[in-house]
Amino acid sequence: MVATLLLAPVTTEAFSVQPAIQELSVRAGESIQRQVTVANPDIEPVELFFTVQKFVAGGGGAPSFLPPGDTAGLPEWIRVSAPRVMLRGGESRTIQVDIRPPATAESRGHSVALFATEVAPPGGNVQVAKRIATLWFVTVQGRSGEPALPAWEVSMSESRIRHSGWKTEVSTTWNVKNTGMTHGIAVLPTEIRSLTQVLSTTSTVVRLLPGETREGSVSASTIWPINRITLKIEDPSGRLLERQVWVIGRSAWTLIALLVGSGLVTVWRWSKRRRRGILGS
Repeated sequence: MVATLLLAPVTTEAFSVQPAIQELSVRAGESIQRQVTVANPDIEPVELFFTVQKFVAGGGGAPSFLPPGDTAGLPEWIRVSAPRVMLRGGESRTIQVDIRPPATAESRGHSVALFATEVAPPGGNVQVAKRIATLWFVTVQGRSGEPALPAWEVSMSESRIRHSGWKTEVSTTWNVKNTGMTHGIAVLPTEIRSLTQVLSTTSTVVRLLPGETREGSVSASTIWPINRITLKIEDPSGRLLERQVWVIGRSAWTLIALLVGSGLVTVWRWSKRRRRGILGS
């Protein structure tokens, strides 16, 4: 019986919420509507209720949720068409979400999570309820104020060189910070080129909240004894950051050591023969 329990496939199903991310812009004093779909793939019915909670950047792209009691701003402007729903087994429903910022709202970005939480069954001392969030990134444009836009500050560190066998690896780290008034998506193309060819090309896409910073790195390796490596990164505004470094690999140092050694031996032999010639005369 134990073997049967261990080998038998076990599946755990829960309700789902789609889409996972909503990104939109609305003018102060106007309204905008979006839809959220909840589905129950299980055979048992499930009851859900909706709550809204603000979040800020928590580091590494993860959200850090603020206390539920902090409802100033976007949580006060959101209305859900059905704050509580019952889903039969296999049923799905579409819920309308209405966002209506006041005419006095300032131009800035807001970020909240709309939670769909399962109503725990009655009875028992310990109750565990499933909770799924959709993340909402909302930009409010004030009617008379400055438009809310993201702004980017990109920097690149000095190049680092690491030798591994006959290969030489060159790498650098970059930082991007959103210094604007609302969230945004930064696209950062990077390229590493040697004297003769492109060694690596990448493109990083990150979503950043206002004040949030993200770090990344790029690297490439070469087997040429001596090479010039150029590292480039383009920020979202089109500005190009560049680092250049001359690389001397272990093979080059070995060749240089052999040449220097051979030269010293040649000079020693020549000097020895010259002394013999002088003494012989």
